[in-house]
Amino acid sequence: MLNCVYSAGELSEQQKLQLEQLKALVVDQRVQLSTLTQKLMLMSQLVEQKGEELEKVRDELRLCQVDLEKSLRAEREMKEQRTNPEQTQPVHYSVVSCIPPHTKASGIT
Repeated sequence: MLNCVYSAGELSEQQKLQLEQLKALVVDQRVQLSTLTQKLMLMSQLVEQKGEELEKVRDELRLCQVDLEKSLRAEREMKEQRTNPEQTQPVHYSVVSCIPPHTKASGIT
């Protein structure tokens, strides 16, 4: 720390040296603060970007889960119809071609 002042505003050589060291330290800390502030801004942008990407991937996953559930349900229904033919459900015909929809989907015309 700075020692007492000798006379009207004069500093000793040791005090001048300490003052210069402290000034250099302040300059160095300003540079470090600026660098860290820039890094923080970049990290904030990256976190925001990754958050948006994560939200998109979650939406895609949700849609895939819905599609998978539909496919599994349809597959179960088809298996049940094959194993229990007497419990068939009414066939819904297409208005345009009068071909049952399940026949169209399987490629039979």
